[in-house]
Order: sequence, then structure tokens, then C-alpha cells
Amino acid sequence: MSTEHLMGEFGGVLDALMAPAEAPRQAAETYLRDLTIAQPGDVLLLLAQIGAQGVGGFQLDHRFLCLILLNRLAFRTLPGLYLNSTAGIPSSPFDVIPERTRGRIETVLCAGLKDEMNVRMRKGLGTCCAGWAEESSRRQRPVLPLPPVLIELTARKESFHRFTPYQVMTLFPTLLSDSMTSPLPAAQFAQILLAGLHDGSVDVQIEAFKAVEAVLSRGMTISERKEVGPVLVKEALTILERIPRDLLHLALQPLVDLAWDHTVLLRPSTDHLLRFMPALIAPPKFKDHAWTAYPLPQTAEDGGEEWLEYANPAQEILLAFANAYPSAVRDWDAGRLVQDLVPMFVGRLAAELVWEGEDQSDWLKEEDVEIGEYEASSPQDGIQRLAFSLADPAIFEAMLEQLKLAMSAEPSEWQVTCAGLMCFAAVLVESPSPIRDRLHEIITLIAKCASHPHFRVRYAFLHCIGEICHTARTAVTFGSELIDLCLTNLSDPIERVRAQATTTLTDIISTTPDTGPEPSPFNLRQIVEALCNAYNASQPFVKERILASLSDLETRVVGDVDFVRALAEFYHRILQQSGAPAMRKVVGRAIECSTVPMFVKAQYKHPELGQNLVKLAELLLRHQNDITTDDDPRSRYIIDGWMSFAKAIKSDFAPFLPFAVPHALKLASYNPARFAPRQQASSLTEDTPDVEEELDDWGDIPDLYDKAGAMTALATFGSECGKAMVGWVGEGMGLGVQGLGSPSRGVRSASCALIPSMLYVHKEGSIPIDVESLLVTLLSHTTRQEKDEDTDWDQLANHIKSFTDCIRVISIPLPPPILDAFLALLSRVVGSVAECMEVRRAMAEEEGVEDEEEEEREVWEWNALLTRVEEALEVVLELEKTVEGGMKRLEGMEERWRAVLEGLKRLKAALDARA
Repeated sequence: MSTEHLMGEFGGVLDALMAPAEAPRQAAETYLRDLTIAQPGDVLLLLAQIGAQGVGGFQLDHRFLCLILLNRLAFRTLPGLYLNSTAGIPSSPFDVIPERTRGRIETVLCAGLKDEMNVRMRKGLGTCCAGWAEESSRRQRPVLPLPPVLIELTARKESFHRFTPYQVMTLFPTLLSDSMTSPLPAAQFAQILLAGLHDGSVDVQIEAFKAVEAVLSRGMTISERKEVGPVLVKEALTILERIPRDLLHLALQPLVDLAWDHTVLLRPSTDHLLRFMPALIAPPKFKDHAWTAYPLPQTAEDGGEEWLEYANPAQEILLAFANAYPSAVRDWDAGRLVQDLVPMFVGRLAAELVWEGEDQSDWLKEEDVEIGEYEASSPQDGIQRLAFSLADPAIFEAMLEQLKLAMSAEPSEWQVTCAGLMCFAAVLVESPSPIRDRLHEIITLIAKCASHPHFRVRYAFLHCIGEICHTARTAVTFGSELIDLCLTNLSDPIERVRAQATTTLTDIISTTPDTGPEPSPFNLRQIVEALCNAYNASQPFVKERILASLSDLETRVVGDVDFVRALAEFYHRILQQSGAPAMRKVVGRAIECSTVPMFVKAQYKHPELGQNLVKLAELLLRHQNDITTDDDPRSRYIIDGWMSFAKAIKSDFAPFLPFAVPHALKLASYNPARFAPRQQASSLTEDTPDVEEELDDWGDIPDLYDKAGAMTALATFGSECGKAMVGWVGEGMGLGVQGLGSPSRGVRSASCALIPSMLYVHKEGSIPIDVESLLVTLLSHTTRQEKDEDTDWDQLANHIKSFTDCIRVISIPLPPPILDAFLALLSRVVGSVAECMEVRRAMAEEEGVEDEEEEEREVWEWNALLTRVEEALEVVLELEKTVEGGMKRLEGMEERWRAVLEGLKRLKAALDARA
């Protein structure tokens, strides 16, 4: 096969593909696609020859592009290219070309790997070969010529040659297993990886670290990983000490993934890991503050971007190990490690505050006041996770000592004070008992920080007080004093301090036990007036916080008619404002506050306040009609507002349905133009997504969140208003059935609530419906959930509950075929849970470590699912008892019925034992 006839025009095509102009590039893509359809083998071979061997004398950029195009064209389905023209199913060029041509392409690629001297081209070749081998392996066709070449390259004297095998192994970890006639034994494979870890070139070493993680995680069986993994990890940890500090983060990052996914591999290296990782985490000195026995030689004032690059992954490795083996960390070095780790986290945060600058300009610009406090890899996040994993009282005591030191720092060392407060707040979440016993001591210790000269300390103080209230669940003793401090900070010149003062104010009140008819220990009128005054002087993001606080306070004042009237009028004044873009989220918050069910009920009970609800409905409708764009944040608040309104006044909401339902139906009817699990890139020069992204509860598409919320609102309207919803029941039921097949979990869950609600409306309004067909459809979707390869237990429980609610609504026994199918489904569900429990147990024994958090989540989900199964059986039994001969029908299904009951009993006992 010759490719010379294509060479002449190819240079122009490559130039056009690299050109910035859109029109020539699109024309070149079309030409290349058409040429590939006409001559697939010739085009792929020419791309390989240019890219791997430089045929035709092309520049490096052209060669690099050819390697990219080779993989993207070879495995992309091209309309008009058929393996079998009579079937009419498009194929990829790789699947169409003869085996001899595939072999020639692989020979060219392997020759390039052996001979190429340019470092950039070698990296491109490595990526291309790994991609080609992986796609070929997916088609059960191993690339046999490639592994021998890679093994040969590991012994070359040039470091850039030795680099390539580890690059390819990182990208395609199963290569040496899938693409060899006799797969390498694990021990021999490990020797190749060890050679890379001990290589004289640091570039090769770092690539070998990546290969070790990839092969152990995705390229070996459990038994193979158990055989060679601990040795490889121990060697990698030892070699880390010889990696230059400026490159250390590149070697550490692969070990982070191993530490979390396969922590058992780190266990034999406990001593080395617990000695070396703290040394990497240790912060630099700040003035006279040396946080550990081994601080960095530099000071915090020098800047520390390089240190943070390796300190963050080192922290993750240590936390992963502590999560799996807390006793090993607690007991190491007679408990001194814990005493040393706590000040490290405080010092880390102090150093980061120094690097952020005295004016803290970036922090001040941040309007989302939740961001930054417990961000992943932050010192606060780290010390909180450590406290959770170890459950060691020594952490609280060590942190309290650091807090005392922070309180003695000079005002100019505000970074130390702030760090002490923020880290102490993080530890509190895991230390409820000690904080209750020492509440007076701690609040007295930190009270002076409320008026500290630096705003970051004032903010940290308020944040810490909020956490104390949440953890201790009481602040009555200090209530008035703390309230006064918060009220003072409501007039702070810094917006974020005012926002935190608002939040802390709510924390204090909401965590104080309700006194019922007794007078509140707080002057609520003073607090509400202060919040309303602060609202007028604040930026939009602070206004949102103030409204959230007022919403929480509503439960304390609903018995006071004057209070309720004043708050309602305050909300109405906000809602009367125009929906300017900057204020739309604020307006949404005001809608949320004014429609809290308890607050609405309080007005509904008083005739003199009833007119307020009519006014509220008018304002909701006004904003609803004002929405002109899909991304208007008011939309979801309005839907939630109508729904809360309905929950509060029940069937009396019926007159408002004509205003609320059309908007809900509009949002619930939204359907994305296309769901493509593996949507191909529109251009040959764009990446094709590698992974199917599943839409979760909140939805990767914001409109799907709104769709799910609107469907939930429709379900509420139906349940509360019954036959008043008759005019919309057809559309509602159609949306519910259609939503069962949505790719969004949130939409599917909302559908499970909407269908029984609409069935109730049908029944109340005497509207005929084919119940049997509906139940068959719902059962079919439930069965699909149960048979899904990666079962979503929570979603399956929702589907079973939906089916159970439907048969509750119809209140008649199920037709025999449906009853039999339903019992068969429940029996399989119980069996699936039992099987999954056994698999998890076996995996935990094999790996030698259990993920307690994951196990707790699974036990909760399984318990919830089995409760739904139990409820379903009870409803079926009750309905069968209502008709003559019903119990005899169940006796005919006794074997299936008994299997479900016995399985339930056995699993419930097993889950109780695990919990």
C-alpha cells in the first residue's frame, strides 16, 4: 500500500487545520473526513508515517497534529463509512481497514517509539500509542508488537527513551497484561516499575510514580495488588526523600489516589509515612512562632507557593491513612504525633494568611461567604477530618492550648489569632462533650476578639461562636452577652463581618431551647429591628444572609401578631421592588422568608392578617410574570413559595392554583434538546469526552433542577388540593410518567412523587384512568432500576414507595399478574441486598480495611430500601384482606411471599448487627 498519492495535498490540509481562521479549518476538516471515508487505510497509514517517522519532511507541529488526528479519526464513527453496507450501520475507520493495514500502522508507531529523539514528539507518540492500544484492546484485539518495544526502551541509555514506557503504562495500565501472548507475572511487572522509581533521571522517576498508581489501581487484580503493592508503595515512599522539593508535588499526587483507594498498601510503611509526611506538612516559621520541631527553614514572610504544592498532597496522604488506621496514628511515637500535628494546621493557616497580604483584598471581594472556610486541603478541613478520624480527646486539648497561645499574640500578629480561632472552630464539630464542660472558660478566653483591630479576627471570632453554639447546643448562660457582641458587629464597616454577625446571631438563637409560652431569654424585637436596619445598609449578598436569619427567627415570633405583621410588611416592601438583576436572589430570599409554612399559618389564623396572604400572592404573581430568562433565580424560589403556601393552608390553596400551576407546568415540561451519554466532539481538533457524565440529583443542567422542583410542587398541589387540580391532571400525569425515564436522578425522584399524587386527583375528581397500564409502566421502570448494573438503592426505594402509594390510592387488590410480578421484584431486591452485603464483606476481608463512612451510608440506604419493601408487603396484605378469596391468592404465591419475608427478617438482623 502506497500513500504517496495523498502526500501532495496533505501539507495544505494540515496548515488549514492549524489556521486560526474558522472557514479554512472547517473546509479542511470536511475534506479530511471525506477522504478518510473514501480511503480509510491510506489516510490512517499516512497520518502514522508523518507523525511517527516524519515522512515528507513536515514540521514538528504538523507531525504532532497527525498523531492527534490518527487516534481521533481511527476510532470515530463516520457517517457514510460502513463495515457492512447492507446493514447501513456507520463504522469507524479502524473497524473497516484490513488487518494487514492495522499491522503496518502499528509497525510504523513502534519504529517511531524506538527512533524518535525529539522529547515533545516522544510524548505525543506515547499518548498516541497508548490510545491506539487501549481502543484496539476494547475490540478484543491486543497490540502485540508494542509491549516488547516498551520493555526494550526501559533499558536504553537515553532518559527520554526510558520515560516513554512509564508514560504509556500510566495511560493504559493493563497494556502489559492485555497485549501480550503471555502476560507478565506481577512480580516481573513490579521489577519494571521499581526500575523506573530508581531511575537516575527525575523525570523518569516521576512518570514511574504515576505508572505505579495507575497499574496498582487499574491494571492488576486484587491478589496481584496484594502481592506486589506494599513493596512498590514502600519503595516509592522511600524514594520521595530524594526527589527535589520543586518537583515533589508531582510524585506525591499519584500517592494521594493510592492512599484513599488502597490504603491497605500503606500499612507496612507506617513508620516511614508517619515520619516523613508531617515533615512535608510542617509550616514555615512566622516571627517568633515555630509551630513544630521541624519547621521549614524559610519564614512565612518569604512566600510559600512551592511548599503548599507538596504540603497539600502530603496532608491528604496522612489524612487518608488516619481515616483507615486511626489507632496507628494515635499511638505512634507514644502519642506525640497528634500533639505535633495540631499546631501544624494552625501554623499552615497563619502562613497562608500572611501570604494573602495585610489588606486581604481577595478575601474581601469574595461574596459567597461559605467559600474558603472548609475548602478541600485547607488547614481547617484538614484538622476537622483528623479529629473525626482519630476521635481522640487529645486533639481538643492540644487545640485549646494553641488557642490560648493565639490569644496572647500581639495585635500585629493577627494572623496567629485568626488561625487559632478558625482551627478551633473546625475541631469543635467533633468535640461536643469537652466544649460543654468548658464553655465558660472558652468564651471568656476569646471574647476580646469581638473588637480586635483586624477584621479577619473579628470574623473568625463570630464564626467560632457560631460553631460553639452548634456544638454545645446551648448558649443561654451567655446569650445576652453574645447577642450584644453580634449586634455591635452588625454595624461593622466590613461587609463580610456583618454577614457573619448575622449568621452567628441566628446560630445563638436557633440552638437555644425554645421556651414555649415563656418569655424568650432574648430581646427578639431588638434583634429583628437591628437586622432590618442592617438590611438597608448592606450589599446584596449580606441582604441574603439577613433574610436567611429572619427566616430562622420566624418560628420564635409566630405567636406575636404585631411581630408577624411587621415582618410580613418588611418582606412585602422588598418584593415590591423591581427585579433588577443584582437584587433577584435577594427577592428570591424574601419570597422564601414570606412563604415559610409556619409563618403563613400564623397569618392565616388571624383574620386581620388574612389580607397579607392575598397581597403575597399578588406579589408572587407579579414576579412570576416578570421572569423573561431561563436563568432568573427568582423562578425556583417562586415555585418553592407556592408549594410552601399550599402546605401551610392545605385545600384552601385551591383559589391560587390558576396562578401557581401554569408556571410549574412550564418548568416541569422542560426537556434538554439532547442527552448523549458519549457525545462526540463537533470538530476533529477538539477532544471527545472520555467519560459518561451522569446527571445527579442537582443536575448538571440547572433547568433540570428547576424541572424536578416544579414536578415536586405539582405533586404537593395534587396531594393538598385534590380534585381542584382536575383541570391539569392529564398534563401532570404525563409529565410524571415521562420523567421516570429521565437521565436526572432528581427528575426521576420527583416523578415518583408526582404519579401517586396525580392518581389521587383522578380518584377525587372521578376522572377515569387505565390504572393497570399505569402500574405496569411504573413496575417496568422499577424493574429497570433494580436490574441496573450499578444499583442506586435510594432511587430504587423511591420507585417502590411510588408503586406502594399508587396501590394505597386505588385501594383495591392488584391484578394477579401484576401482584406476581411485584412480589418477584421485591424478592429480587431482597436477594440483591443480601448479595451486595456479602460482596462488600468479602472485599473488606480481602483488602484488610473497611471504609466506615461508606459502610454507614450503605447500611442506611439498605435499611431505607428494606423498610419500603416491608411497607409494600403490608399494603398488599391489607388490600388482599378486603376481598373474598384474596388470602387464597396469596397462598398460591406462598413460596415467593415467604422468600421475601424470610429474606427481610434475615437482612434486618444483619443490618442491625452492622449498625
